[in-house]
Amino acid sequence: MWSTWETRTPAYDRLLESGLPVFRSSRGCFQALHGLFERRRRAAVIADRPLPSILSDARPPGAATRMLASSEAAALLERFGIPLVEERLVESAAAAGAAARALGFPVVLKAPAPGVAHKSEAGLVRVGLGSESAVARAYADLAARAAAVVVQRQVEGVELILGVTTDAALGPAVLVGLGGVFAEILDDVSVRPVPLTAADAAEMIRDLRGYPLLTGARGRPPADVAAVESMILALARLAEEAPGVRSIDLNPVMAGERGAVAVDWLVELDAG
Repeated sequence: MWSTWETRTPAYDRLLESGLPVFRSSRGCFQALHGLFERRRRAAVIADRPLPSILSDARPPGAATRMLASSEAAALLERFGIPLVEERLVESAAAAGAAARALGFPVVLKAPAPGVAHKSEAGLVRVGLGSESAVARAYADLAARAAAVVVQRQVEGVELILGVTTDAALGPAVLVGLGGVFAEILDDVSVRPVPLTAADAAEMIRDLRGYPLLTGARGRPPADVAAVESMILALARLAEEAPGVRSIDLNPVMAGERGAVAVDWLVELDAG
């Protein structure tokens, strides 16, 4: 506990550099202690729960940290009510055209690649495909690069990034940010440890500098903020109830006028 408001001293700097937690109020100190004990209590409760079968099946005993395959990750996310864009796995140009007709043009073609966070930068995504001929050309290009190709319905909206990260000492936390593929450049994110309340989710979104983009800035229609809040809470529940998950990256999440969906996803399992 630092008992004076004066912080521009060598002693204060040394404490910070040492990595020790420094509190400037008893309230903050006791809140941190409460959070630490609550985290340990919840960890003990979670440890007694059976690991979801999708995780135990995907991670052999003693395996190193690894990324779930896209289909495995999708099954886990949907189990917790996280909406994902509709997609079809295809094995031929004809099947890709049929999937595009069923989903409705325009569509997106991409090659699932576990561990690749930015598929567009890796040349594994084709967007705005408005005809069967365009779909056939895109399929031929991607099929030459990857073992699998999926067709997705193209979704418009404000691009967000949502995810889960795990700290060895503090446990899992949920993050939300603006920017989608430009998230790292914009660096506009809000992070909070689980568990989360509905109020927490609402505050996280409103903490973003770019929040006005979600409310209809520059004459654009407002995004469905409530749907984003629901997705944040679903991620928090997943982080609590699936302790085998190290990290989750939903990027981008498209927040439209009605609803929000993830159009790309990565789920990493911890060592086990």
